[in-house]
Amino acid sequence: MSYIEIQTTQNIHLEYETASIGERFVAAILDRLVLYFWLVIWALLINMYDLGFSIWLAIIILAPYLFYFLLCELLFNGQSPGKRIMSVRVAKIDGTVPSFGDYFLRWIFRLIDNAAVAIVCMMFTVRCQRLGDLAAKTCVVRTKSSAKLVKVPEVSPDYHVRYDTATLLSDHDAALIAQIISNPVTLRNKVGLKKLANKVKTITQTSSDAHDLIYLKRILEDYRYLSGKLS
Repeated sequence: MSYIEIQTTQNIHLEYETASIGERFVAAILDRLVLYFWLVIWALLINMYDLGFSIWLAIIILAPYLFYFLLCELLFNGQSPGKRIMSVRVAKIDGTVPSFGDYFLRWIFRLIDNAAVAIVCMMFTVRCQRLGDLAAKTCVVRTKSSAKLVKVPEVSPDYHVRYDTATLLSDHDAALIAQIISNPVTLRNKVGLKKLANKVKTITQTSSDAHDLIYLKRILEDYRYLSGKLS
């Protein structure tokens, strides 16, 4: 299994594992089921209400079907319903955010990227890419991070909270901090670590002269302590 680095808005590079052929295949099946039910529903409506043929009705039915993958990935950060269920999404292999052109290339290559071609292509590429991915320089990654969270030791009842405003962080913020300070790759990015620390200071309205890593560890401990205490 290969990994790629994706840059966050805090200029931190996080490692994501590429999705397997099995995960991509199941996501594709789920998306095909969505499209199948779309056509079935319209077939029932046409039969039930005896709708005659019109160009507008054809557009209403076929446009979402034809542009399903392009629109979903463009509007939902590289995810279709099938990809969302399987917790995978499209990402650029250089870590940047895919553009409309990237999504368009992936979509247009579906004309020749049938199941057999896609599976063979994914079998012989390191990042499990189909032809559309190779053309757009994208791959599909798992959205669930494989990095382990830092285990915070049990605190005593007289634990001293240094940053009372740590609860201004969201669960997503805390999870991101935990992932970053537990990953040796991201810890080597001193500039990114400082930007993250400054961002956290802005959110929590705190200040500290401590090293960025020490500050982030402490405010994360305070967040977890206060969240547990207040819940």
